[in-house]
Amino acid sequence: MGQLRWVGELNRIIFKDRTHGGPLTGDKGPSGLRTWRHRPTSRGSTAQLGVLSVHANFGAPDGKMMMAFSATILVLLPLVSTLPTSGSGAATTAGDAVYWWPYPTSDCGYDDVDPQPACGKEHKGDVAGLEACCLATSGCGGFNTNGIIKKTDCIQNIKSEPACDLYVKQDHPKPTVNPLYLWPRPASVTSGKSLVKVTPSSSFFSLAGGLQSPLLTYNFERYKSITFPHTSNSMASTPSGITGLMLTVDSLNEAPPTIGTDESYTLDIPIGDGVTANATAKTVFGALRALETFSQLVRFDFETDGYVVDGAPYHIMDAPRFAHRGLMVDTARHYQPLASLRAIIDSLTNAKLNVLHWHMVDDQSFPFQVK
Repeated sequence: MGQLRWVGELNRIIFKDRTHGGPLTGDKGPSGLRTWRHRPTSRGSTAQLGVLSVHANFGAPDGKMMMAFSATILVLLPLVSTLPTSGSGAATTAGDAVYWWPYPTSDCGYDDVDPQPACGKEHKGDVAGLEACCLATSGCGGFNTNGIIKKTDCIQNIKSEPACDLYVKQDHPKPTVNPLYLWPRPASVTSGKSLVKVTPSSSFFSLAGGLQSPLLTYNFERYKSITFPHTSNSMASTPSGITGLMLTVDSLNEAPPTIGTDESYTLDIPIGDGVTANATAKTVFGALRALETFSQLVRFDFETDGYVVDGAPYHIMDAPRFAHRGLMVDTARHYQPLASLRAIIDSLTNAKLNVLHWHMVDDQSFPFQVK
């Protein structure tokens, strides 16, 4: 969706989409309910952007505006934005757009049209021919590249199938998260337009040269649970796509970082089958930043029940803009349970922060036991 900027007063908010140029305007409905919609410009790319609606109760019974809640919406909007993209393009039948959603090395079981039309076998492997065949077949909801025409409920039963690719017919573009929504944004990113599968394994993350690092070994396990939180079909199938991330680190010194510690890294994610992604870093702390970036690029596709990376291939070169990147927690004035503090510490790596300033005691309280 692009970056959104607040350019009006609270009760007359206009968000400008810097990527597509069309503003988001708010219409006040009953009980103070506002619906924000994207108003497309004349540019062709925004015509398919559709409608973005965010519902928030900005009003109160006394007519006053709730500033804090509206600020939360302003922060969340860029995080949940998506850019719709289509598969092999759109066809038009009887004035209605048709979009083909591609699912590489996938199929949808036995949801086949019966009887099968002759044009399916005739156009085996010919995507354009199979698209036309599907449009001419009653009850068709898609096809695979083996020439099998599928029913309309195909998308509900998608599974991994190395022998073919699947195309599902839909009436709107396939949404996908913009792959460049990395936080913080790397210093340099070069990306492509391919979708590549990722096959998790117990040894997915590894250190080049058979070297050992207790810090990285611990974080390999930690990032496996962060990057691959769901069980997928690809775990039990033949490895395909990206099968691992190999890290090459110049220094395995695990002494606490200082203001001069080099946290730079490079990350390369190729396309292909059975390939390995590679990261290089000067220090183990740069390697940790590479692990975080990789984990943000991998997503779980609930329709294919597997992990993928959008926008491959990637070549990322990154280094922190500021050597000191910290977060202050003031528990002297604002009580926080230990579970919250532990969660905060764990989350520092998500934003690549390297300093925790814990304001533990003050005049208001001294919640610290000295022995």
